[in-house]
Formats: sequence, C-alpha cells, structure tokens
Amino acid sequence: MARTAHTIVAALLACTISGCVADKQYRAGVPVATEALKVRDFDRTQTDLEGLRSYRLAFMEFKDNGQMFEPAQLRRAIDEVHRARTARPGKPPLIALFVHGWKNNASDGSGNVWGFRQVLAGLVDQDPTREVVGVYVGWRGATVSAPILKEFTVFDRHHAAQRVPVPVMRGALQELMAAAKDPSVSSLPAAMVLIGHSFGGAVLESAVMPALDTAISAARAAKQTTVTWPADLIILLNEAQEGQESKPLLDLMAKELKPWTCTAPPNPVVNKRPALISISSTGDVATRGYFPGEQLIARPFQDKKYKRSDGGGKLYYETTAHNGTLRSHLFDRADADDIKAAVAKCQPAMRLTMSMGANDVNYIIVPDGAAANKSPYWVMHMPPSVVPDHSTIFTQVFRDVVISLVQNALLVDPQDELTTP
Repeated sequence: MARTAHTIVAALLACTISGCVADKQYRAGVPVATEALKVRDFDRTQTDLEGLRSYRLAFMEFKDNGQMFEPAQLRRAIDEVHRARTARPGKPPLIALFVHGWKNNASDGSGNVWGFRQVLAGLVDQDPTREVVGVYVGWRGATVSAPILKEFTVFDRHHAAQRVPVPVMRGALQELMAAAKDPSVSSLPAAMVLIGHSFGGAVLESAVMPALDTAISAARAAKQTTVTWPADLIILLNEAQEGQESKPLLDLMAKELKPWTCTAPPNPVVNKRPALISISSTGDVATRGYFPGEQLIARPFQDKKYKRSDGGGKLYYETTAHNGTLRSHLFDRADADDIKAAVAKCQPAMRLTMSMGANDVNYIIVPDGAAANKSPYWVMHMPPSVVPDHSTIFTQVFRDVVISLVQNALLVDPQDELTTP
C-alpha cells in the first residue's frame, strides 16, 4: 500500500519540530511482575478503598515491521499462563490480553498501560480467589509527541495497524490462546479474554481472524456439531478499521453458525455469549467522523486490491460498529427509550450493573430483532456515558462494563453451534 505524500511531509515536519517517538522496546528483559492496586485506584465507589488487589502482568512488544523486539517475552507470558493454571487447583485463572491503540505504546507514560492495570485489579476484585494474568501487547501506536502534529499520524498508523499483525504476532497470539486451553497443563482450561482498542482493535482482529477461521474449519473437518473458539471473548473497542475488513469474518460466521434468536417476553430464552463484540461509542468522533474523512483522502492512493469489490461504498468509509447494516444489538441504560422498545420485542442478552458515583445503574445488551447480522460477531454502539470519546476509554463505568462483560460471558455457553452442512 503506497504512502501518501501528505503523510510523509507531516511525519518529516513533526520529527524536525518535536522529535519522533522511537520504535523501541520499553520492557527489555523485564520478567512477569506481580503488581497490586489499592481499591481506590480503580473503583472509588467501594468502601474498602485501602484494600489491595494483586495480579500478574506480562508484556509483549512488537516492532513497526511486525517482528518481536524480544521473543523471550512470549516465552515468559506462556510460562506465566501455565503457572497460573496450576497455582490454584480446581480454580481456573483468567487471562486478559490487551492491544493498545493509536498514540500509545508499552511505556509507563502510556495511559493505556495504567488503564489496563485498573481493569486487571477490578477483575481480581470480582473474584479474589482466582488468578488473574494480564498480557499487554505493545506496538508503535505513537510516532510523534507534539500535541497537534501527532493527530496527523493517523494515516501512517492506520497503515501500520494493518502491517503489524504479520505471521509473528498471529503466531504469538495463537500460542498464548493454546497455552490457556492446553489439556496437558491442567484439566481446567483458563478463561481467555482479548481486548483491542482503536487501531489496536484492527491489529487484534487481523491477528486472530485466521485462528477463528481455522476453528470453524477444524470443527467441520472433524464432523463436530459445535466450534471450539480459541478465546472465550474478544472485544474490539472503538475499532479504527474499515468495515470491509471485518465483513469476511462476519459473513463466514453467519454462514457456518446457527443464528441467535429474538424471543419476545415472557417466553424462555437461553442466552449465549458471542465470539466477538465490536462496540464503539456514539461520542467517538474520531471513528464516526474523522475516519471516513481519512478514508476519502487516502482512497486515491490505495492499492486497487485493497479497494476490493466494495466499490467505494460504506463498508470502506465506515468502521464496523458505525455501519448500520452490520450492527446486531443495542446497548444502553435500562431506562433508555430505545432499550425499553427493544426489550418489548426481544429479551435481553446481558444485564450489566455499572457504578456511577454513589449509585448503581443498570445497562442492557438486547438483540435488534430487525438486524440482518445474527452471527456470533456482535456489533453495537454504546452511549457517551460509558465512553465519552475515542481515547478516554478507561473510565470507571467502562471498567465496570468490561468486568461485567467478562463475568457474564463466563457464566453462559458460547454461540458455537454449527449449521447443518
């Protein structure tokens, strides 16, 4: 894919004026760390503000060309997953992996590092008897540090997000997912949750797509009735990637997996969890407004193969969650008018309780009965009360959303039943 002239000029000016953020490793030789946060560091709504919540954190860092800076980081992360699976017999651990987004990296100066730590501590708080291991995947999401000039790196980092998940990263994530489920380590598989934000969502989706495809093919080849997903839940948050990149996977799942159903109350319903959730805030101006503009500017410079058969339509200009034809569910407060109307037609798929100041507020995920997408790839919007914009993701409410999603997902069976051949 050709680089545009304006991207190169912007990058040169930025480096000249303010200096570039180097393509370097931030966690060289660092072992997996045991860390602990005070409750007040991740949830000020609780009374036990001084209590500590301990977790383990590993890093895996990738160069701008998609290679690993230090392959030993993968080995350390896998060893940690194995350790966690045998640390507490009879209690499977939770492995949470996070791929950061635009303008971030793996340094302690990155807000995403600290936000992920808060999520990990919150997951421990939900069940202190369970081992929680975090794996932070770093790449060069930030190239320029100047406040204004760094906004112009969107073109180059969009390109990088599609270049970084080469076979090395794909293989690393597959090894981690396999380590979480390997029966030779323990009879109890670990719960595995993958989260990607912004361009990191694009990196994550591209990296795991082959594993999901392989899982479906393997189930068919073995004449199974269900698919064994390589991870328990994959969350793409404010993903900065055109919908046409997600559409092939969504179409494959729609073809091969039995659809979710919309059951009107009070008929009984068996809730299932999705394989993937793509969720973006309606307050995310970056992916909702700027992204289509970036695509419009970049399109003349794109390789013809990249344009594919979309013909310049919405799937090229809109991200997955902002494309109305792909959305499958609604997510909002239980008292929101659109939710009340949807619940009258379809029973909720998940009920989540969020902490908002001194009060708890109920949120609901409910199927859109009129949606064309009924696959295990759920697509939805969320209100700005949860995530106000593109980058401010680790709010108290959103941390509660992630924790509740994980807890709900682990309590129900997956949407994994294959259609009749």
